[in-house]
Amino acid sequence: MKASSFFVQLSAVILFVSSLQACKEDTLINSTVIPPVDNINTFALELDSIQTLTVNDDSVLTGYNYYSSDIFKGIGVINADPFFGKTYAGAFFQIVPPTTSFTFAGTNPVIDSAILVLPYSGVIYGDSNATVNQQLNVFQIEDAFSRDSLYYSNQKLGVNRSKPMGSATMNIRKVMDSATVWGVKVAPQLRIKLNSWVADSIKANAGGSKFADYPTFLTWFKGIYVEPDTTASATGRAIPYFKLDGLDQNSRANIIFYYHNSTDDSLSTSFGFVSSYCAHSNWIKRSFNSYPIANYFPSSGKVTDSIFMIQNEPGAAGDITIRLDKFLSQLTKTIINKAELVITQLAPTSAEDTLFEAPVRLFPSGIDSLGAVYTIADRYPTSSNEPLNFIDGTRRVAYVNNQKVYQYILNIPREIQSAILKKKNSVHLRLNGTVSFPGAYRLKAGGNKHSSSKIKLNIIYTKIQ
Repeated sequence: MKASSFFVQLSAVILFVSSLQACKEDTLINSTVIPPVDNINTFALELDSIQTLTVNDDSVLTGYNYYSSDIFKGIGVINADPFFGKTYAGAFFQIVPPTTSFTFAGTNPVIDSAILVLPYSGVIYGDSNATVNQQLNVFQIEDAFSRDSLYYSNQKLGVNRSKPMGSATMNIRKVMDSATVWGVKVAPQLRIKLNSWVADSIKANAGGSKFADYPTFLTWFKGIYVEPDTTASATGRAIPYFKLDGLDQNSRANIIFYYHNSTDDSLSTSFGFVSSYCAHSNWIKRSFNSYPIANYFPSSGKVTDSIFMIQNEPGAAGDITIRLDKFLSQLTKTIINKAELVITQLAPTSAEDTLFEAPVRLFPSGIDSLGAVYTIADRYPTSSNEPLNFIDGTRRVAYVNNQKVYQYILNIPREIQSAILKKKNSVHLRLNGTVSFPGAYRLKAGGNKHSSSKIKLNIIYTKIQ
């Protein structure tokens, strides 16, 4: 999985200052407008008074009604990370019939089998060569589940465990390979045969009142939950991600019913995930107890500022406090042209540090004086992706003292400028991984007191005459 990075800068500096005062400037243009550092009018400043902590961000929104991008859900177990502990992931989602008032074709239809299909996204977090199989179970959701509601990673909906829909053994390497269905090769997918009662229930109600429209159907058939074995004996080294939304039965999550009738013996129909009607959520559980990362949370009483950790939420997040008090007088009558927060990934110290990959991108949020999360000034307008490109935060290769390292550079001049205008002594940020693949990826980064990979903020500013 790769992400492109861009350095798009601000408009004329006077316009930039006026936009900061309004806190919502929409215009982002080429970096050539930034004046060169001449140490007469424009200066460079490296600020390293930055406090770093690792905090437990235990919940993230994984189900919501914003469907402009692909919808991925992780399903699986990792119990082989000796530093970051265990991770469990299960997926909740809904399906609908191909049409309202649906009926099976022909006279005397008989369903031969029902197969749950989960298309592989192409992304696996962990050991893609794992030989350890994972046990998966499928259940029907019993709680209310609505596309118009918000669902978080720590929410586990009620399901009917007394009557499982099906089960399967997941082989990671087979999930990655193309599948053969009725002699035809299709894209990689996980296929789970469902118990006969599922088909019997669908057939008995097809064409009836429960199929009158999609809301009515979803009130009756509330959805599906696929979870890994979560017992103490559960084993696993990887979490594959599956794509819910797609155009056909091989590219979206769905149940395929294979059936025959009095005249045809090779029929099929698909009940699939449709984003405009169906809800979804990813349940994710972290277990940090007795693992080294637990010693880095403030609650442990053993906090160190030399390194900090980040995972794609939920999990470890970087808590960053940038101290401005020593520089406020120097920066008061200035325009902040660029403010790049530089975070350096620490070199691997074990095979697991390479096996369990770092996030592709880091994302900053603000933390106010009451501890509440807010959207930083550089993220506006939130309706556009341009501010995200401007902030950047993608992982890239750099060379420090002739040594190859990986760094994340987050450009946040508006947030720094806003703090200066308000005469704030500090800027408090929360750094997380991207939300596209919740529960994946982990990072060890150099903190405020690291000897060689110290976090820093590089500022370019112009004095106002």
